[in-house]
Amino acid sequence: MMINNTLSICLTPKNLCIEQALKEAGVTDIASVSKLTISGTLTLRSFKYIQENMSKTLREFDIGNALFSKGHIDIHDFSGFSKLSSIEVNPRNQMISSHNGVVLSKRKKELIYCPPKRQADFVIPDSVKHIKCNAFADCEQITSITIPETVTTIDSGAFCGCSSLTSIVIPSSLNEIQSKTFYKCSSLTSIEIPMSVFSLGTSAFENCIGLTSINIPASVLSVGYSAFSNCIGLIYATISAKIIGLCAFSGCTSLKSVLISASVEEISNNAFHNCPAYFTVHPDNLVYESKNESKKCYYV
Repeated sequence: MMINNTLSICLTPKNLCIEQALKEAGVTDIASVSKLTISGTLTLRSFKYIQENMSKTLREFDIGNALFSKGHIDIHDFSGFSKLSSIEVNPRNQMISSHNGVVLSKRKKELIYCPPKRQADFVIPDSVKHIKCNAFADCEQITSITIPETVTTIDSGAFCGCSSLTSIVIPSSLNEIQSKTFYKCSSLTSIEIPMSVFSLGTSAFENCIGLTSINIPASVLSVGYSAFSNCIGLIYATISAKIIGLCAFSGCTSLKSVLISASVEEISNNAFHNCPAYFTVHPDNLVYESKNESKKCYYV
């Protein structure tokens, strides 16, 4: 039955075809549906039909007992639902669950997917240990995400494209910031990297144009390729990582001051390409030294 652009459909073992269910419900304009509730079992065939016909208009989706496993629905198939702000999962679903409109694994240990139009701040439940690849990708309206200390793994691209994200705290339980984790988080103004982190992946903070300063602790063994490239708002950087990778800070055109600590052992090619900064090398550094007569030459 459809009321005020809200449609509820029951798919039973005898009638798993959504086309037939829509016909019986008298729905002729499925593109007008903004909220869809499925009771019963949502099969791959029915999901594909919804994806092809409703992905541009659907804002809220209660997916009932959808089959999320190999050969069935992949949660990332929801990436085409451009206006989706909430996904709710029936508690009886055997494979996944939901929390405030965000999809988690059944036991709530993995955060799998956040709809792209979800608004307001989001607090990740304490049960979560793992944030999956691209989980919050392109969630452009979220301004703050709270990550609990229970989280030990954040996959690549987890927060990429969160262009309104201004505040996030990396928990000390995390050991690695993987590739493109915060790529294009353009409103992020500050980030504190805890001493537990030993690696910053490729393009981890690339195009974070709102960042003004960064302090990379000595626990970090390597700053990956283009990790901070094109962070055009970055002004100050203190770096204690063992290795500063290729193009790590290239294109940081506002960078004024860089402090290279004694623990830095390798600065790769083009690490600071097109950075008009003044570089200060700690006097105890055994590899590099300041060359103050030229602000653009930072080591010999």
